[in-house]
Amino acid sequence: MIHMNANAPRPHAVTDAIPLSAAAVEAAHAALKAHLFETPLLPSPDLSELSGATVLLKAENIQRAGSFKVRGSVNKLRKLVEGQPVEEVTAASAGNHAQGVAYAAGRLGLRSTIFMPEDAPLAKRRASERLGARVQVAGRNYDESRAAALAYAGEHALPFIDGFDDWDIIEGQATVGYEIVHDLGDRAPAVVLVPAGGGGLLAGVVFYLKAIYGERTRVVGVQCERAPGLAESLRLARREGSGSEELLPLEVATRPTIADGIRIGRAGVRPFQVIRRWVDDVICVSEESIYEAIVYLYERSRLVVEGAGAVGVAALLENRVRLDPDSTGIIVLSGGNIDVSAMQKITTSHLYKSRRRAVLRIKVRDLPGQLARVVRIFDQLRINVAEIHQPPILGRPPSPEYTVFDVCVETEGEPHMPDIVRALEKEQAQMREEGLEPFQILQR
Repeated sequence: MIHMNANAPRPHAVTDAIPLSAAAVEAAHAALKAHLFETPLLPSPDLSELSGATVLLKAENIQRAGSFKVRGSVNKLRKLVEGQPVEEVTAASAGNHAQGVAYAAGRLGLRSTIFMPEDAPLAKRRASERLGARVQVAGRNYDESRAAALAYAGEHALPFIDGFDDWDIIEGQATVGYEIVHDLGDRAPAVVLVPAGGGGLLAGVVFYLKAIYGERTRVVGVQCERAPGLAESLRLARREGSGSEELLPLEVATRPTIADGIRIGRAGVRPFQVIRRWVDDVICVSEESIYEAIVYLYERSRLVVEGAGAVGVAALLENRVRLDPDSTGIIVLSGGNIDVSAMQKITTSHLYKSRRRAVLRIKVRDLPGQLARVVRIFDQLRINVAEIHQPPILGRPPSPEYTVFDVCVETEGEPHMPDIVRALEKEQAQMREEGLEPFQILQR
């Protein structure tokens, strides 16, 4: 049994300013069950050990179409078709909202035309097409794509489906909060970390959680440092109070980020009404931490999570959020739509940064067996040689008596490197004793 907190700041009743209610969220969840998964709260032993608390992961990365976005899209379109005859809808998106609208339109028998910016990941464009959308690439960024979509909607008298600045969308995203409560019952989590860009997911989750748990649960939005619009808007709102009303939410410049799903210059007006009232904080994490979080989730939890979906874990890895011992923290993994090529680059970069892959530049006499002697050392150490390259000769070439190779080896990490170097130096000494010119380690 789930009990409403008697002192909760969100009653069931709808207000004029914020036309949401806990009862409406519950009804929306019942209506969406035929179209979506109820995603699990997965325990994370590694993050729990790191934080000293119980950490659970809300796995929206395995949701239909790969993200939470389908919740709002299905909720919006189901209401739309109930109220008027509709054959086609249009939207603008860098990826996940596109797939959400395409999926929802397909489920409800509608056509969809989605406008995406030039830099939208190819995987997300192709996924939207597979779901039945007609994708139009227009504009250098989301704002230009949105302008093109709105023009198309006006020209053809079509409904435009906003990605976050819409009460029906927010109500649909709030079902994430409903499922958290349904799974935990009266055991209120201490902290819930929610990725935030336009604000629809954060607004929906905080609305429902505060309605049920009140101040027993802190809800914290997480953004990337390269798109900090909500964080800066909330900071201004709480510093200036009502005097800042006309300025908010702020329009901020953004920079390219692996968390492309939350690269939004200006949050939605509607979600911001909810966020400024009930969200406890909005924090920003670095690009480097997001990369680390993606790899951490893949390696430790066997979960594929995109950059935007991993920012909550990045916050924990950065120690931006502290959990009390014996408390429970929940991290919403908002999506899993990441390019295979991007994932490969991130994991490869991580391997080199952590020294689990290392490149040694070796100079040897250009004689038979010299390179094989070096490779034999790695074989004796049970170290895999992943690649051997002869670097291009740029500038002054080495003497024709010598050859330079880059040897890429897979190690156990930084602590393993001294053992490798000692083995190479031992072999150099052995070659000198044999009267041979030893190889040289030019770079390691």
